[in-house]
Amino acid sequence: MIHFLIMTDKKYSIPFTVPSSWIDGHCRFTTFGMISAAQDVTAVHYGSGGLSIPHLQKKGLTWVLVKQRFEINEYPLWMDSLYLQTWAKPPKGPFFFRDYAYTYAKNGRKATMDRALLDVSSGERTERDEHALPFLRATSNWMVLDTESLKPLKPTDNVMGSLELCSDDSLESSFPKINLPDGTSSVWDIEHKFSPTITDIDINSHVNNLSYIRWILSYIPQKVYEGRLISSLETYYISSAVFSQKLICRVCEIEQNTCVHSIIREQDGSEVFRAKTVWKNEDSLCRKIVIE
Repeated sequence: MIHFLIMTDKKYSIPFTVPSSWIDGHCRFTTFGMISAAQDVTAVHYGSGGLSIPHLQKKGLTWVLVKQRFEINEYPLWMDSLYLQTWAKPPKGPFFFRDYAYTYAKNGRKATMDRALLDVSSGERTERDEHALPFLRATSNWMVLDTESLKPLKPTDNVMGSLELCSDDSLESSFPKINLPDGTSSVWDIEHKFSPTITDIDINSHVNNLSYIRWILSYIPQKVYEGRLISSLETYYISSAVFSQKLICRVCEIEQNTCVHSIIREQDGSEVFRAKTVWKNEDSLCRKIVIE
């Protein structure tokens, strides 16, 4: 549940309660839910500066996400109270940078599910904990494209609007290369053929960036995900997929607890998306839900 926007030191924060729509079978905030929430808070922040996609489309421009990197050291539980924070960093060349930090609110890590339900039903105010350390840190790399030429624009005042910048790093804005496994197609543990549906299409008439992440998380070998959670996720958006295009999602465990993911077009084998996930024992990343 997203509530309202708070600006402090050029950083934007949103109080957030983990919803039931973004939890797994153990009542844990899912990796996909955390990344989806990042997109939501990004959209609100850009919109507040007149830089939402509808704003840019009036100028013949649009945003595209290029790369992102998430580091997760804890998974909150259903109805935990959080603060999601994001800020825009100084651009370099045609690239815009944006960072994220998720923390627990004061008393946000609920002792029991019953306590969480009581707090929610009583309308308890969510307060920020100024000393809380982030359980999620992330950085991302964006471009603004001309919608006709598809050429990137440099971050001029006309492009930047009233967006304020902060130079703090949640994570260093570096994106190591994600190497594909050596060898033939036989190295892939899973190869799943599918097509984007109408529910995958975004405001740019291309596949939404979240759909790629949902796809790679949907096709994970049981030996990788059983008893584990993602501690690190890196993504690289290479080209745009479109409605009904034939795609293949591939995954390979390149070493213990580390997977490389790739989505290609079936027609010509060209790659549209690549990612890397690192997994850890679930007990080291999440507490157990307690019912009184």
